[in-house]
Amino acid sequence: MRRDPTSYEPALLRRGLYHDQLNHYYSIFSAEQIKVIGFKEFTQNIHNTLNSICQFIGVSTKNWRNLERGPRNERNYVEPIQSADRALLDNFYAEPNARLFHDYGEFDW
Repeated sequence: MRRDPTSYEPALLRRGLYHDQLNHYYSIFSAEQIKVIGFKEFTQNIHNTLNSICQFIGVSTKNWRNLERGPRNERNYVEPIQSADRALLDNFYAEPNARLFHDYGEFDW
């Protein structure tokens, strides 16, 4: 990625560069037109989060009790992440996440 910043690979790592993605959207839309929701916020309080999205876009809130919430794209890993791999990822995302939190605040992910 450092040798060719225009390359789309490795896409899995690039998808985690949220600051760049938000900058793109904020260059197109005003802050009042953007709602950012952390993953944990969404999964741990889904009904209230969905209703806050409804309010944000100006539609009626709903009763989400019948919403099917089964796991999606979930699988068991053969083994846990190795500490060296975790350290590599923590190091890779440290600076981009510091910029993200500085510019857009902390996210509950």
